[in-house]
Amino acid sequence: METDSVQFSNFITHTGHNDVPNFDMKYRLRSYSDHQRQNWLGSKSIVVCENEEHLRQFVEDAIAKKNLGKKMYLGIISKGLAKRIQNDIKRIYHDIEIDLEGYNCALPADRIRHFFDGHGDENTEKLRGQMAVTTEDILMIPKIIQNYDFIKFNPNDTYRGNVVIRFVKKDSGPKTSLPYRCMQVKNKNGSLATAVNT
Repeated sequence: METDSVQFSNFITHTGHNDVPNFDMKYRLRSYSDHQRQNWLGSKSIVVCENEEHLRQFVEDAIAKKNLGKKMYLGIISKGLAKRIQNDIKRIYHDIEIDLEGYNCALPADRIRHFFDGHGDENTEKLRGQMAVTTEDILMIPKIIQNYDFIKFNPNDTYRGNVVIRFVKKDSGPKTSLPYRCMQVKNKNGSLATAVNT
């Protein structure tokens, strides 16, 4: 698989939020270089995440349809994190090689809007036996990628033709045992798109 993009950013390193239990720095998302940041400075579609409040504002703007067509870059998958993901996939499928080192993590505003349109109504989700997606769920994505409990992977599981890797974290809060899933490896500009399914 070619190095492409992952749709996230170096959230914890930039913000200093090391509050994820058992967080190991070698499994983190890397920061962008000054050169990369400079290149994206005038972009109409790319926003580099600076901190959790910046991400929160991006999510709120997506819900309000103020930034559709934009994506927030959260960081780059480090060598350690890529190796952990690869080893976890190899435990399931011994002959599959997926190297995500250097992939960019991004969160598209359109996907956030889709999450809330399809899964954001508390009453509707209750009827489905689900809980509605919240802003707090979206804010957890960078932390989950860097400190997932396990991966769900099937080479035949695709979304719009792209391989899907599900990073699952059991929440220790009020939604106990609710899995968060972040997904979708794209082969375009080294991208791993994200989604939350509750």
